[in-house]
Amino acid sequence: MTLGNGVITALGHLHEPTTGIRIADADIRHDLASGDGRALLAVEGLAFNDRLQPEMLTPLTLGAIANVEGLISGDGRIQWNRDGVSSSGRFSTKSIDLAAAFGPVSGLSTDIEFTDLLGLQTAPSQTARIAVANPGIPAFDGQIRYQLLADQKVAIEGGRWPFYGGELILEPTVLDFDVEKARHLTFRLIGLDAEKFLAGYDLENLRVVGVFDGVLPMVFDQEGGRIVGGELVSRAPGGEVSYLGQLSYEDMGTFANFAFEALRSIQFNEMRIGVDGNLGGEIVTEVQFRGLQQGTTAKRNFFTKQIAKLPIEFNIRIQAEFLSLIGSMRALYDAEYAAQRYKGLLDVKPPETEETETPE
Repeated sequence: MTLGNGVITALGHLHEPTTGIRIADADIRHDLASGDGRALLAVEGLAFNDRLQPEMLTPLTLGAIANVEGLISGDGRIQWNRDGVSSSGRFSTKSIDLAAAFGPVSGLSTDIEFTDLLGLQTAPSQTARIAVANPGIPAFDGQIRYQLLADQKVAIEGGRWPFYGGELILEPTVLDFDVEKARHLTFRLIGLDAEKFLAGYDLENLRVVGVFDGVLPMVFDQEGGRIVGGELVSRAPGGEVSYLGQLSYEDMGTFANFAFEALRSIQFNEMRIGVDGNLGGEIVTEVQFRGLQQGTTAKRNFFTKQIAKLPIEFNIRIQAEFLSLIGSMRALYDAEYAAQRYKGLLDVKPPETEETETPE
C-alpha cells in the first residue's frame, strides 16, 4: 500500500482466514481530497471442494446449497464517492456440482451479471444450464432463467427440461432464501411418455403405454422436500399396462389364475395418478383406472369374457418410499423379484411390544 499526492493505492490478495486459501486479488485506489475511490476484485479459478465451501465466505448459502464442487471465476468493481457506493460484477462457472434443497445437481453452468455486487442483485433473465437435476427422478439438460433480488430472494422466471418424450416445466416463482422460510416450486409435466420413462428402471417384462400431463407442486423447508397435491392424467385415448413375462406364483386355483391372466394386460381410457408425500420418505400414490378392458396380450377365457361386459373402475392406494413404487408394480406379478427385493425386510424381526394393534 502506498500514499502519494493524497491518493492511497493498494495491491494485494484476499484469503479465507481459517484455511489461508487465496480467494481474490484486489486493486484499490482512494483519493483523500475528493473522496472518490474504487476497488477491483479478480477471482481466478476459485475451487470449492472438501477444504473450502461457500458458507465459509458468506452465511447466505446456509440452508440453500451444500457439498459444492467446482470452479468459479469472475471480476467485480466497487466504486464510491461523496454521493454513495455502487458495484457491479460478472462471475461464471462452467460445470459445478452441489446439493440443493430439492436434491443433487450436476454440471451447473452459468454467467451471472451483477448490477449490485454488494447487494447480490442481478439483471433479469440470467440463464443457468443444468446437466442433471435429481429431485428423485433425474432430469437432464435443463435450463433455468432467473434474477437475484434484494433481501436474499431469487425470482425464477421459468425452467425447462426435455423429459422422457415430453417436457418438464418449472413455473415462475419467487424463492426466499431466508433459512427459516419455506420455498414453493411448481413443476408441470407435458407429454410424458410412460414407456420411455419406465425404460430406465429395472422393470423387466413390465410395459406401460400412455402419454401423461400433470402438475407437481413442491414445498422445500428445513424438514426437506415434499409433494403437495400432485396429479398426473393420461391423454386420450388412454393406454395399456401389461406384464409380458411368466407369472411365477404357485397355482392358486382356476379362477385366481383366470384373473391373473386377465389382468396381465389391461387397457384403460383414463388413468389418474395422485401424488403426495415427502421426497425423503413415504409417498402416497392414488391410482385410478377408468374404462378398463383386456389388453392386446391378455388371454381370452370364460372369466375375461364375463368381466368384459362390466364397467370397471380400478382404484389403488400405494404408500411407499419414493421410487420404490416403480419396483412394487413389477412385484405384483413376479414372486421371485418380490422375494429378492424384500429379502432384507423379511429377515428383520419386529421389536417386542406389550400390545399390538391390528392396522386397518
